[in-house]
Amino acid sequence: MACGDGSSEFRVVSDKDLAAVAKLANLSVDDAEAESLRRDLAQVLAYVAKLDEVDTTDVEPSSHAVDIPCAFRKDQARGEKAPDDLPDDFKAAALKAAPEPIGDGFGVPRVIE
Repeated sequence: MACGDGSSEFRVVSDKDLAAVAKLANLSVDDAEAESLRRDLAQVLAYVAKLDEVDTTDVEPSSHAVDIPCAFRKDQARGEKAPDDLPDDFKAAALKAAPEPIGDGFGVPRVIE
């Protein structure tokens, strides 16, 4: 099978390749959809192969196509008092109400194994 302009060949996408991509995308693919998805994936791979032909020798790596400033602000306390300036009774009350206080902080459930 040839790419849209006939200039490059599609990579053959095996059943194993399709199953692996479907698993990574958390998709269930039935036999009726498999051939269409195999063809679509082959077109994507052919396009990526075409992009590999572009000479990028003098192109600096970047994370974005357009230079944008960092949208994240510095993590700073706002307001009249910084957290360390809170009254001790406030800290004690907050820790007392916490489901799992650990020292001067709060225990939270593990989210990353």
